[in-house]
Amino acid sequence: MRRVKRLFHFISFFDMPSKQTAEEIEARDAARLNQLGYKQELKRELTSLGNYGIALSVICISSGLTSLFACKCFLLQTHIQS
Repeated sequence: MRRVKRLFHFISFFDMPSKQTAEEIEARDAARLNQLGYKQELKRELTSLGNYGIALSVICISSGLTSLFACKCFLLQTHIQS
């Protein structure tokens, strides 16, 4: 019970910002850009195709690194034995 209380105290230590809708965030950002003298021109959207591309990139990189590490370990092992 004591650990749970400490955990909740630790979590509540970090003030989480209030939930904002996408429209509120976009309006706030557009107002800030306007203050800086810029006009927002880029859309901040992630389509399902873009999401799939990012996921595939992450998977390919992680699987490539894993197989590279396994190959390196095998080569080192055979080099040490000979």
